[in-house]
Amino acid sequence: MRPVEIYEGEYYLFRNGIEPGDVKQGSVGDCWAISAIAALATRPELIMNIFKTKQKNPKGFYELFYYDGNGNKKLMFVDDYIFCFNGKPNFSRSDDEEIWALLMEKSLAKYEGGYSNLMGGQLENALVS
Repeated sequence: MRPVEIYEGEYYLFRNGIEPGDVKQGSVGDCWAISAIAALATRPELIMNIFKTKQKNPKGFYELFYYDGNGNKKLMFVDDYIFCFNGKPNFSRSDDEEIWALLMEKSLAKYEGGYSNLMGGQLENALVS
C-alpha cells in the first residue's frame, strides 16, 4: 500500500523532528536493524544525511545514500509501497504518519536482498551497512 492509503490521506516524510521513538518494530524480526535506525535517530543530522530526498514525494520515489562494502558512498532509489497486513505496515511502522523509518528499513532490505534476509542479524552489521 502507499502511505496515502495507510494513513488515510496525510502522511509525512519527517514530522515534528526525528526521534528514536518514531521507529517501531514490525513482524519481520529485525530488531537489530530497528535498533540501529533508532540509535541513528538520536542524532537527527545523521538521518538527514542519509536522505537525499528531503521532502515527501507525491510520486512515491525517494533517494537514500548508503555505503557499499568498500566504503564507497552510493545512491539507492526506493519507492514508498509498503508491505501491509490488514491495512497496517507489516514491518516497521510509525505512530506519527511518518515514513522515514519505513523507507530506511526498506532500503536496508533492498541492500540485503529482501526482508527475509533481515531476520536474525547483529546490531553492528546494521551500523556498518
